Amino acid sequence: MAAVAGEWAGFWRRAAALALDGLLAAALLLPLAVATQGALFEDWWRRLVVDLAPALALVGFWRLRGATPGKRLMEIAVIDIRDGGGVSVGQAVIRYVGYFLSALPVYLGFLWAAWDRRKQGFHDKIARTGVVHRPEDESTKDLTTLMREAGCTS
Repeated sequence: MAAVAGEWAGFWRRAAALALDGLLAAALLLPLAVATQGALFEDWWRRLVVDLAPALALVGFWRLRGATPGKRLMEIAVIDIRDGGGVSVGQAVIRYVGYFLSALPVYLGFLWAAWDRRKQGFHDKIARTGVVHRPEDESTKDLTTLMREAGCTS
């Protein structure tokens, strides 16, 4: 395994990120869920939204951004533990499927991150991924970037 930039993200930081992602998903999917209860949409559409959208979102965020919005807010990122870089599409898909395995029994696979040396859940171990804490260093940003992020410029 290559050297990892950043420290392994702890259980509570990861749990907070998951909770934030859950709140965001609920805020986005609730209006769609209400809309699909009408006659305009058939059952296949509701299943597509409820089942496929979260899977595509998680895999996409992990692959393209290294983190979901909740993880970004908690300053943590998903990495490939073999080289410390970003995860592949295959790893992201395996990690997503691993979420279901981590939930059995009684979410033991998620809880495992609380005492694992590298803070990995079962889904991380299966996909060869890890989650690291990477606090954003504001001191390296230029003034234009800081002003744009603060909403002072467009």
